[in-house]
Amino acid sequence: MRLLDKYSVLVADDYEINIQVLKLTLEKFGIIPDTAGDGEQALDMYRDKNYNLIFMDLMMPKMNGYEATEKIREYEKDKGLDAAVIIAVSANYLDDTVSNLSKSGFDGMLPKPYNVAALEKTLKKYFQI
Repeated sequence: MRLLDKYSVLVADDYEINIQVLKLTLEKFGIIPDTAGDGEQALDMYRDKNYNLIFMDLMMPKMNGYEATEKIREYEKDKGLDAAVIIAVSANYLDDTVSNLSKSGFDGMLPKPYNVAALEKTLKKYFQI
């Protein structure tokens, strides 16, 4: 059963194991996400598909998650698009990391390592599941 059929989801992370873990966890909710290996690829994919929900790792090569999110927000504004929900994914729980998230345009944070309860809480915060 796909609970979020009308939503398109992107997972952006440079570490393949993290991608697979989040992908498998999302599949428990019937969500089959697309994946990107860095912020630059995530931005390009967003421009092509306008995802509704993006899980964005903060530290990636080529373009980090902060920069990619800022560029996505600029693109949305320029094109008059509804804003995607962008969730930061990180193992860092430092206060400065959390405070910088909203400045960069993130809507929330999902801590690593991933677990089903935290993901479900995040999904329920933004979508009716």
